Amino acid sequence: MQALMRRLHQVFAWLFVGAVLLQVFLAGLAIFDGWSWQDHITWGYTGLALIALLVLVSAAAGRLPRSAVGWAALPLLGYIGQIVLAGFRFTESTAVAALHPVGALVVFWIAVVVARRAGRFVGSPPEGAPGAA
Repeated sequence: MQALMRRLHQVFAWLFVGAVLLQVFLAGLAIFDGWSWQDHITWGYTGLALIALLVLVSAAAGRLPRSAVGWAALPLLGYIGQIVLAGFRFTESTAVAALHPVGALVVFWIAVVVARRAGRFVGSPPEGAPGAA
């Protein structure tokens, strides 16, 4: 079961990379093609949230090393940070909300790092298991 969760962690991590790209694309459609921002918002609150949570849960269920589980938490924390930044658009601190696109770059970078690291653990024994280093 842990081997399956490690493989799923890798899949979910790369799915999150793609999900962030889709989120940016939806923002681009809203800016340049007149699409509704609702698509960007809905995907953010549903798809991104679910996949970020699956990245973390699969890392823990796959018994990855603590540092890897810590990295796996970063997409979810970045997602939460993005919601907080976007929320500033309703305040007098709209300059803080303007950091939302910068946050997207950071979340994308984190997603790529987590996805690349996930491949290290596919096929390796869980921490503390016989044969683990």
